[in-house]
Amino acid sequence: MKKIIIVVLSLAFILGFIFWRFGPDLSEQNPLSPGSVNLTYWGLWEEENLILPIIEEYKKIKPDVNITYIRQSSTNYRTRVQTQVSEGLGPDIFRIHNSWLPMFSGILAPVPQEVFSLTEFRNTFYPVAEETLVKNSSILAAPIEIDGLALFYNEELLNNVGLPVPRGWQEFVNTASRITVKDGNGIIQTAGASLGTASNVDHWSDIVGLLMLQQPGVDINSPTSLGAVEVMRFYTGFVTDPRRKTWDINLPSSTQMFATGRLAFYLAPSWRVHELRQINPNLNFKVAPVPQLPGRNINWGSFWAEGVSIKSQHQ
Repeated sequence: MKKIIIVVLSLAFILGFIFWRFGPDLSEQNPLSPGSVNLTYWGLWEEENLILPIIEEYKKIKPDVNITYIRQSSTNYRTRVQTQVSEGLGPDIFRIHNSWLPMFSGILAPVPQEVFSLTEFRNTFYPVAEETLVKNSSILAAPIEIDGLALFYNEELLNNVGLPVPRGWQEFVNTASRITVKDGNGIIQTAGASLGTASNVDHWSDIVGLLMLQQPGVDINSPTSLGAVEVMRFYTGFVTDPRRKTWDINLPSSTQMFATGRLAFYLAPSWRVHELRQINPNLNFKVAPVPQLPGRNINWGSFWAEGVSIKSQHQ
């Protein structure tokens, strides 16, 4: 219940925030108000029955604004929304991942400073929001939450080896190696951890980014530096190092492996919970903080935000 309340409050704030482009034209002080305005809002995970009460509250303030919420499939969503918005056929309001801003900055309407200033934005959200959603001092989207990577773990597989949830990376390596099961030909049947590749490790770039941030002295903008090379050696070692091999390039995707109970440790953002439950409602798993190096507590920001199309006819 508490989580639902937080989601509703977050969405209520964001809905008020992202309609900055439409509300002013409908005020009673504007004699040129065209009357009723219809807006289309694309989301990804929230059911319509969660969004509708918030929309109704907004309509009490702006009764001439009609908002149609459409929950989209996550399959090919980025390409679909980018193409349609660019062609002027997409929604007025839509969701993007914070890492997509370089691809979407040209089709997002900036927030007017008099509506929500950069100072207010900084005081409201974590610094990573400004780092990824602000360009040339213009706010282009608003976070609906601040997410990060978490350690999803299969309780049954962990209990089978009688070990606790790892808190550090060395403990993580040791436990994942213990859990990994191979057949007589050395082919992995049960994987301890899904790290080491790019093609079948979902969120691999986030995982590598996390490792870069956690490693002292690594310049994330200099991938050829000694520290960065050490991080990549550690990451790929889960596939290439026979002493700690827990993953293989020929396995299904990490999400599919975890959902089917064949993977013990899976690093992913919280929104993957919905997909895992859809694939396997009976999967017994829990979530813990990502492993850390001694004396450090660093995570990787990965989150979704709402933005307004610059092609909307109602600006």
